[in-house]
Amino acid sequence: MVDKLARKLTEKAFLRLIVPGLNLPIAYWANKRFTQRLGRIAINRLKHRAVVAGTVNSLLAEMRRVQILALPIIFHIGIAPEMEAVSSRAIEMQDTVTRRLNITAAEEEIIFQLIELSFSKFLEGLGSAAGPLESDSLGDLAIIAHVLSESPTESRLRLGRFFKTCSKPLDKNRVESFMARLQ
Repeated sequence: MVDKLARKLTEKAFLRLIVPGLNLPIAYWANKRFTQRLGRIAINRLKHRAVVAGTVNSLLAEMRRVQILALPIIFHIGIAPEMEAVSSRAIEMQDTVTRRLNITAAEEEIIFQLIELSFSKFLEGLGSAAGPLESDSLGDLAIIAHVLSESPTESRLRLGRFFKTCSKPLDKNRVESFMARLQ
């Protein structure tokens, strides 16, 4: 009886010392892994926002009708090729640009109509418009949308068609520059 009691007390004391001793390294390892992963995600998102913010600041100097075209361009080049994406870097980019441009309800309706057009019809409309296609900011946003897209092949084709409609050459160095900044 005394032997069982002594064994029980020894086991409890042993567990009180060992469990925290084992728990500390396990908790340290799990916390370190979680923090590293979360840190990498945060750094990537901040890099993306910084690149987008610089381009949006340039876009803010443009006429309002050019600013309004930014969102459909992001959609058609970066988001539409992704098919059923629920969350993506291009969608996050579009959200950032939307908040920065302070879109009104009337402008939102225009943007929605432009987004609902097929890509070919959207490009036809761009080709007939005078002025907006001279904007380097729109070209930069189109490149960023392509780089952030999770469907790079389709996105690259759409980007090429966009620049062809704009009657501008697609500068591969510019695309590579954005890729380097966003990776």
